[in-house]
Amino acid sequence: MGYEITLYIGRASKYKNERRYTLLPMMRIDLCKIGDGALSQLVSRVQKQENKYKVSILEGNKYTAKDRYDTQLKIADPQETLMALIRDNKKESYWRFSCAIDMLRRTIDNRPDNLYCVFYGH
Repeated sequence: MGYEITLYIGRASKYKNERRYTLLPMMRIDLCKIGDGALSQLVSRVQKQENKYKVSILEGNKYTAKDRYDTQLKIADPQETLMALIRDNKKESYWRFSCAIDMLRRTIDNRPDNLYCVFYGH
């Protein structure tokens, strides 16, 4: 993947009777360029799936529904995201992935309801 990714982790609330969520970020980490491993494959798969729920990120009073490449944001499973990060980090250790793994693992362990990940391309 040639562009950079910021990983948002947060709680999502669903709009009534719609396939859309609002993500209230608990944390985010700039992963920069993620290469072409398991995480890149997950990002591509999530973005291509039509049946994935769309999401808007709410920060302050600003909603963001698309990334800088005009790609609709979609939710990803935190456990799946964690496994992809771990697989890539085992191949080649990357400090940003190590931070993301620790943050995501601790968040999953204390899992609030409706925890999701969102990949924001920039």
